[in-house]
Amino acid sequence: MVRALVILAAILASGWDVASAEESAEPVDPGVVVLEPGENLVGWLGAPLPVERLTTQFPPIETVRAWEPLSGKFYEPASLLPGQSYVFTVSGTESLQWRRPMTPVKSRVMLERGRNLVAWMGPDGWTIRQVARGIGRALVRAEWDHHEYLPVDAAVADPTLTVQRGDALWIEVRRRVNWLQPAGVMPPIVFAGEAPEPLQTAVRRDSVDVMNHFADEFGVQPDGSILTVYVATDPESLTEALERDGRETSGIYDSWYTSGGWADPSGYIVLKLEQWQPDEQGVYGEYTLGRGVLAHEYYHAIQQQMSSTDAAQWLVEGGADWAEAGVRRRDAASSLVEELADNRQSMLSGDAPPLDHAERSVDLWHYTLGALASDRLAQRSGADALLEFWRQLLPQPLGPLGRWQSRPPWQSVFRSVFGLSVDFFYAEFASWRASLAPASIRGRVVGPDGAGLPYVRITGLSPRLADDQYDWFEAYTDQSGAFELAATGGGVQLGVDLGGCELYYSASGLVPRRDDAELLSLAGADSRGLVLSLKRDHCVWQLAGVLVDHAGEPLGDTRVHAHGEGISVSAQTERGGSFAITVPVNGSYRLNVLVNSCWVYYRQGEAPGSWQEASQLQVEDHDIAGLRFQLTEGLCSTKIAGRLLDADGAGIPHAWVHASSEDGWSASARAESDGTFVIFVPGPGQYRINTSIDGCHIFYRRGAATGFHQQATQIRVSDSDVTDVSLQLAAGMCERKIRGTLLNADGTPRSGVLVYAHGLHGSSGIATSDVDGSFAIAVPERGAYRLSTYVSGCWIYHSSRGPTDWTGARQIRVSGTHVSGIEFRLPENPPAFCG
Repeated sequence: MVRALVILAAILASGWDVASAEESAEPVDPGVVVLEPGENLVGWLGAPLPVERLTTQFPPIETVRAWEPLSGKFYEPASLLPGQSYVFTVSGTESLQWRRPMTPVKSRVMLERGRNLVAWMGPDGWTIRQVARGIGRALVRAEWDHHEYLPVDAAVADPTLTVQRGDALWIEVRRRVNWLQPAGVMPPIVFAGEAPEPLQTAVRRDSVDVMNHFADEFGVQPDGSILTVYVATDPESLTEALERDGRETSGIYDSWYTSGGWADPSGYIVLKLEQWQPDEQGVYGEYTLGRGVLAHEYYHAIQQQMSSTDAAQWLVEGGADWAEAGVRRRDAASSLVEELADNRQSMLSGDAPPLDHAERSVDLWHYTLGALASDRLAQRSGADALLEFWRQLLPQPLGPLGRWQSRPPWQSVFRSVFGLSVDFFYAEFASWRASLAPASIRGRVVGPDGAGLPYVRITGLSPRLADDQYDWFEAYTDQSGAFELAATGGGVQLGVDLGGCELYYSASGLVPRRDDAELLSLAGADSRGLVLSLKRDHCVWQLAGVLVDHAGEPLGDTRVHAHGEGISVSAQTERGGSFAITVPVNGSYRLNVLVNSCWVYYRQGEAPGSWQEASQLQVEDHDIAGLRFQLTEGLCSTKIAGRLLDADGAGIPHAWVHASSEDGWSASARAESDGTFVIFVPGPGQYRINTSIDGCHIFYRRGAATGFHQQATQIRVSDSDVTDVSLQLAAGMCERKIRGTLLNADGTPRSGVLVYAHGLHGSSGIATSDVDGSFAIAVPERGAYRLSTYVSGCWIYHSSRGPTDWTGARQIRVSGTHVSGIEFRLPENPPAFCG
């Protein structure tokens, strides 16, 4: 082995230096590059560095060459530039260990048509598929460290092939692209006006979180080296700060009083300090209004840094609102529709003008309507397509030496990216809006004596398009008990809320379980003239008592739950700890309460226990009063902590992680943005950990996750915490889907119903049928699955011959690809079918 040559030199002002090393030792410092005699590919991340300075300081570096994509030739550059890679030629017979700066100073890299020699400035350990997302559809080929990646083979790319910060990459693209690498280059934040330190900390935290969100979701980040964020208390302070930085200030007052913030194309963002508000204790919570506004404006920065070409305003502002809603969805596990709830109904009902009216002018309704349109495009072509649109808007070089310019119109780019013309999309979007315009369900709520019940709350639950969530609607009866509920979607489940106790409409009468509720068609006659008739034992009887801690002190403002067969109702305790839960029907009920993240159940005269140990309270035409629900000391103080990871090792944010024991103890916690979770369990025991990813159920197993309950590792908890649980998905886990359509007996689609996939060895997945009856169930493993659903109190299984029971169910075999074309038809009368 050639002896390593250690060159001793002074540390240069630019931040790079020589690293000393023992003979033949591999460098530990990731910034250290071993330059072998001959040619070496080296990525540069730091500030520009004159080549002459480098070669003078280190004579063994004979030449430095850069690649010119347009001419396809090497040349000798004057300086090393961030984001580029170079060929270093080292003379002699001895290797050189050279330390370079590893903190990127920028993140945007221009890729020219053809081959480009650039540096990866993003995080260590990203898979090449993750890296490729940030380049988009222009990518032809990527080469690095003797590896090659072709997008056409993306599905079979080796997931273990990763890229490290500073790696030199040969990137071939079919058009010019502004590549916004996720380099973590944060924009400076200027506080204009008085901003307390806790607020500044919250703003910086949110800025990092939102930047990381764009990296995780799209593989890109705005380049913070050419961006400044101003957080201001008032327009005067903002103007002063902008003038101090030599920026234009005309129109600042108009912008301040007509918007919540803005992104200026010259390279700065303005946010209002009031968008960060502390709670009563002066703490700035994790989920602030400012986070969403940051996402909105950072998305604008991405648009502007990918291409300066303008497009329709509904794509500009609507896309930013869509991105903002994405952050809020992630933070609160809500939906786009919920984020836009205030304006959505008017957008869909036709109160807003057609979408093509939002091409040039900017009005408030353009934001919401544009976000809904952007979401439709994301559903059609994938979320990455919304950023691909801005990539392809970038003007392209043309003519001799690329010195002319081609500027594609946004309408042409739209067709290229989304696969349809703008006019066709306008027509399709208008048709979709019309299909979702509110329809009315009319009826009357009457008591056992037939008299109308005034001012009772009516609820409507409608399965939402293209996800597993729901839209909520409500109305109130008038003085005579009549109501009219306006709702959208394919169908609605109707509820009568009598003040915390709710019953649901079915053709056979009001029922206490939502699963037994009928899905009323908004287009049919069955949603007119309904009579919702209460019986004498509906929502009459109560479970009443007091909730106290281990010392006997009352616990106020705590929700106590009562669980019957398919029924769950609850009530908040008063200041003195008292509670009274009205149950919908007679039956057996268990009481429980959530302590930290774990559920504990009431046991009469004993310490709280598990589900199996809970006392069953029998309600039969009478109240049960005088219950004393006393917690014990140390209950739910021991924790199981760990991290939820995808197959590439990245944290999976905001999924619920559950712990359950064989004797019925259970607890849950929601994963943080980096996938970390902390579950407080009720007490000592052996627990299995599980979670659901898009309805796909997986379990913790030491080494790798499993889809089988029986294979799950049982975690033994004593009096001390368990803190090293790593719940990581295996490659391909939960990526395979069973797709089909759920149909009524007459062939019409059945929407809003849960469809289950049961593996033969305990693996499972679940999805909700869409408005057209379609479903797509993600399953954890290869293998055979049975499909089932629960309708009107009846479990029904799928077979090729029609509805059946478990024994006759068809086994659907899932191997390396999705299974499609399943037609799951329900019986004409489900209750009669089950006998």
